[in-house]
Amino acid sequence: MTLQIASFDAEELAEAYGTPLYVIDARILIQNVRKFQAAFQAHWAGPVRILPAIKAGTAIALLKRLRTETDGCDLFSEGEYEAALRAGFSPGSMSLNGNGKLASVGFIDRLVRDGVRITVDDIGELDAIENAAAKAGVVASLRLRMRPDLGDYWAATDFLTEGVPTYIASQAYKSGMPTADLLRAGKRVIASPHLNLTGLHTHFGRHKATTAYWRAAGRATAREIILCLEAWPGWVPREIDVGGGFAGPGDGIAHQGSFGFAAEVFALQGLRLLPTKIRCAVTAALFRASRRQIAENRASAPPPSFDDYAGAMIGELVHVLGGRLDLRQVALEVEPGRGIFADAGSHLARVLGVKRQMRPLPWTWVITDTSTAFLSDANTEKCRFTVRVDPAHPGTGTEIVDLTGVSCDADRIVGDARVACGISPGDLIVFENTGAYNEQAATNFNSLPRPASILIDDNGPQLIRRRETIDDVLSRDVVDAKGDHR
Repeated sequence: MTLQIASFDAEELAEAYGTPLYVIDARILIQNVRKFQAAFQAHWAGPVRILPAIKAGTAIALLKRLRTETDGCDLFSEGEYEAALRAGFSPGSMSLNGNGKLASVGFIDRLVRDGVRITVDDIGELDAIENAAAKAGVVASLRLRMRPDLGDYWAATDFLTEGVPTYIASQAYKSGMPTADLLRAGKRVIASPHLNLTGLHTHFGRHKATTAYWRAAGRATAREIILCLEAWPGWVPREIDVGGGFAGPGDGIAHQGSFGFAAEVFALQGLRLLPTKIRCAVTAALFRASRRQIAENRASAPPPSFDDYAGAMIGELVHVLGGRLDLRQVALEVEPGRGIFADAGSHLARVLGVKRQMRPLPWTWVITDTSTAFLSDANTEKCRFTVRVDPAHPGTGTEIVDLTGVSCDADRIVGDARVACGISPGDLIVFENTGAYNEQAATNFNSLPRPASILIDDNGPQLIRRRETIDDVLSRDVVDAKGDHR
């Protein structure tokens, strides 16, 4: 069977655009946006606006495609703002988040002049925003970012392997205003003739892909909003932004480590007092036994549906706030990133070699022409990407391999993967569910040029970011006439 991506022959894509290659299926991306819109609208009486978090994918051609479906987006930096403008998004429909607003000279002034809705992350930003509005003779539209207390949710976060409760992990996250600052900031904004407080914002992050977590997030958000309503008599939000952090179809976060591998490591430690030959023989046998239990692709359990998320979080918001606000008059905004981008993307790589070891421990490495430098979620989010292979000369049965890359670190893209026997140099491998953040976070580690990106829709594939060259990688270096670094 011919290996395909988004209904196109993978070999033809590789020949046309080279490997490694990022592939985004615009049809899935747009379908996910529509599903989010329908799911959250079903649980909210007022208008619902979906603002894609474009940090998950900032290629301008991709953003232009998104712009046909929604007029707003979520931003975090000046670069993302410029990309959104070039894609045709209206400044007044954007939400500018984050604590980097003061990093670029003049950026706050530009945002205020352009009429962008600024989400205030720190009370220290207010002076610059208010001064910019007064100087421009305009009223700046602001939302205040909250830090709701998840104190009643202690399940371990997926982001860490140490079993840290989500409550503590969420507190370590830097974004948002401490409650005391939030209440002071709101009073100041409401009293200012240069500022207009349009709403409140929060973002919990993808700590857990469970409805219980999102119900807790909804309750925490509602409690924080009530504190604001009580502290600011007469003020009514025109919008409530619940951010993103929702897992999408094919979510693989926190599934890179395997119980089998942990058991093998434990066995090694437990056997360390045995004579070397016996220790190695027993451990090798345990390795083989453990690997026989690994299922093909070891796909993680599917996350909740978008409707499940909406019912959990928004259901709690409505339950708590419905008696205090006329929610028909309040817009709900949602900023999905991974939830809409992840399963729209695939990554195509070619096998460079296969290395097999029998002693002291059995191990097989399939070395590809990509890297965790280009698929950073494998490390930062412990993502376990779904893998598809189609060996040109398949053997009988399957085998367990580590799918690795070309950089000099461990570069374990997917470990303990069960794949068809017979993988050999020249074969293609598809890493699925890679559409969110991986291309944006790609680095030039080992001075590797970053891959090209293509967008596929009903009209076929389109190159949207060219492949870097070695000259691109070295283009920022500055040397004097003698060749010495300045």
